[in-house]
Amino acid sequence: MSKVIIVKGSDRERMVENGLNALEINPYKEKVVIKPNLNLYKKPDLALIDGIESSSRELGGEVTRYDLMILSEDPVAADAVGANILGLNPLSVPHLKLAQEKGLGMARLEEIDVEEIN
Repeated sequence: MSKVIIVKGSDRERMVENGLNALEINPYKEKVVIKPNLNLYKKPDLALIDGIESSSRELGGEVTRYDLMILSEDPVAADAVGANILGLNPLSVPHLKLAQEKGLGMARLEEIDVEEIN
């Protein structure tokens, strides 16, 4: 089962620190460089989605504040939880469905353990 941490609040530094501590990850251990299609060869050690605020799909659209960050060792699960927060079915998002089919991570919400930290 994939694990996703949602850290809520308005202090980004504290949010990242709490999320990393919950995943028991040392962000200073090594530098990770992510290149296109690298996930096919090596998954990233950490996926972090800045969910402080989001705009609509239209450029210059209305901005909604969520005041959260999403962290996971499974980038597909992190993106699936983010899609769900935005009101989307993750398996209806083409790149998430494809990523799951290729074995790059989990997009089925019922297979993702979500932990919220306030």
